[in-house]
Amino acid sequence: MYFRWTKANGSVIVHENNGDDKLIVHLTAKAEDHNTKVTCVVEYDDTIIEKTVTLTVIFAPKILSGSHCAVEGGLLLCVCISQGNPLPPITWPLPSLTDFSVTSSSSIQTVRSVITMPAADHYGTITCVSMNHLGLARMDIPLQNHTETECDGLNLVLLAILIIFSYNCMCRGKGQEKKCGEDMDTYASLNLAAVEQPYSVITPQTR
Repeated sequence: MYFRWTKANGSVIVHENNGDDKLIVHLTAKAEDHNTKVTCVVEYDDTIIEKTVTLTVIFAPKILSGSHCAVEGGLLLCVCISQGNPLPPITWPLPSLTDFSVTSSSSIQTVRSVITMPAADHYGTITCVSMNHLGLARMDIPLQNHTETECDGLNLVLLAILIIFSYNCMCRGKGQEKKCGEDMDTYASLNLAAVEQPYSVITPQTR
């Protein structure tokens, strides 16, 4: 007699009875092992009897790290993702606000909720709450402004270009006589020649 447990990752664990007439197995299951199969196998001489059951794993809610808030245009969008069994509904405690919308979806043990509101109506953090009869999970989600992030990235690029240019000016190889200032003058002269258009000077003639 033995138990055969096929886990969510595809691995198989076998628990044998070592000759005893009965076998009691204590399984340590995780959330991802929900709906996996446990098979009890009994062998009598040349006869094999199998019985398979579906493993049900119940656990308290856990808010996942993929939860986030971001400002896009004039809207604040916050996403909260929670995992639990039974499915843990998600709520957004915003007692002072009325101008917002919430959409939710679920799959197996995961609930995903998105709240949308005018960005000017809220500052600081948004709180996400998920709960089932086994427990409650809460997360304060900080705001992330997409515009500020893009500007920070542009500033870093410009700073890197400035550092590289300064380094090239300071680290000239031996035998080169040009100075950084001369290069800058040449660069400015080239740009000026490329942009400016030639003009004719008309001098008044004396009659």
